[in-house]
Amino acid sequence: MKLFSKKTEIIWKRVLAALLSAVMCVGLLPLAAGATSTAGAISSTPEQDFHYAIYDEDDEAASLGAGAYITRYTGAGSTVVVPATLGGADVVSIELAHLPQYDPDTDEEIEDGYIKLTTLDVSACTALKYLNCDGNSLTTLDVSKNVLLTGLSCGRNSLTTLDVSSNTALVWINCESNNLKKLDVTKNTLLTKLYCAFNKLTALDVSKNIKLWYLDCGYQYIASLDVSKNTALVTLRCAYNYLTVLDISENKELRAFYCGWNYFASKESIIGLDEESLSIFQYIKQREGLPPIGTFTDAFITEWYAPYVAWASENSVVTGYPDSTFRPNNTMTRAEFVQVLYSLAGKPAVTATTAFTDVAADDWYVKAVSWAVKSGITSGIGNGEFAPGGSVTREQAVAFLYKYAKMKGDNADYSGVALTFYDKADISGWAIPAVKWSAANKVVGGYPDGTFGPQNTATRAEVVTILYGYIN
Repeated sequence: MKLFSKKTEIIWKRVLAALLSAVMCVGLLPLAAGATSTAGAISSTPEQDFHYAIYDEDDEAASLGAGAYITRYTGAGSTVVVPATLGGADVVSIELAHLPQYDPDTDEEIEDGYIKLTTLDVSACTALKYLNCDGNSLTTLDVSKNVLLTGLSCGRNSLTTLDVSSNTALVWINCESNNLKKLDVTKNTLLTKLYCAFNKLTALDVSKNIKLWYLDCGYQYIASLDVSKNTALVTLRCAYNYLTVLDISENKELRAFYCGWNYFASKESIIGLDEESLSIFQYIKQREGLPPIGTFTDAFITEWYAPYVAWASENSVVTGYPDSTFRPNNTMTRAEFVQVLYSLAGKPAVTATTAFTDVAADDWYVKAVSWAVKSGITSGIGNGEFAPGGSVTREQAVAFLYKYAKMKGDNADYSGVALTFYDKADISGWAIPAVKWSAANKVVGGYPDGTFGPQNTATRAEVVTILYGYIN
């Protein structure tokens, strides 16, 4: 015969667990290895509870050393702020992946019920060594304070950026199935395993990760991959990328190699390939045609503008069109150019009003034009007009950028510069200072025939090249 209802029993269990944690905190009673505490409220929201175990240094289960190991989250909220300590012990391990929902009355899992965290704050957990937050809905994750991290798993979220430059102790990273356009692991020299497939990377530098023995960077837009320094590599998965050539001659330990659906003309495009030394070799079918840049269907890595378009796309400086085209040879309008500069400035808050008669309050570029006017970047073309649909000329583009540089406080000096372009007489007087500044700072060069082409319209490919020259 039961003395208490199920709900009352659970409440008493939680009370007793809380008392045990309190006693342990003052050192009167050690908590046995594997003991679980549910007294883990972490903010003013009472449902944000954790289940966790506290282990001593001598416990066999303490794979990361002494501390609190979070094993379950029983709250209902999608925002979690993890404290530095639980039960008086430093939090060293957090397991918050694919979180089931729990019935608050029975403490039992709800069938087919899952919580998707949208915010996870682990900044207080400076002793943290392991974090698993797979399968949530995180768009950002800050691990800059978790310098002791050795393992990080944040796959199957919606991350657009991931900064692991402070986490030099990391031994493995799993960040697959996110929306990452860039991933810098050059500071993570202890890495042995890297899973970063199913993102949007166009490049990946693993030259500093000489201990790496497992690399999965498949299903992305990577056009070049250098694994010559990764001599310990045993498994390489780089299928479904834009590779045309790959040198594996230094990877003598390689045993599993997946490289299908790239742009290799033949197996001879894989330098140093020794099929007999491989236990698994998956070459399958290769793609036909030219490899594109990122997701664009009309911009290719074989063209002169490839590194500049790739840079603009990776950094969201210039985006493509809804039909996945970039249209590199299309001329850029004046509205598009000031929108690019506005994006480059971080889209600061601005009142969307202008005095121009040809810019309406509901035009998609009205904020950019308003910002450009207030920032002294443009005053229009005269007669109260801005000409948003007019093609931007090369001298206009340089003038816009020159005024932007002065607004940002960048070097705007062009003293001592003499223009040597054969068509310098065609440069408008108002544009001469900007063209001189551009030449002095190597932002924009002329054409091979020695002309500048001031009145030529600037294509989208030329504009991103100009911006790349300015930023870099």
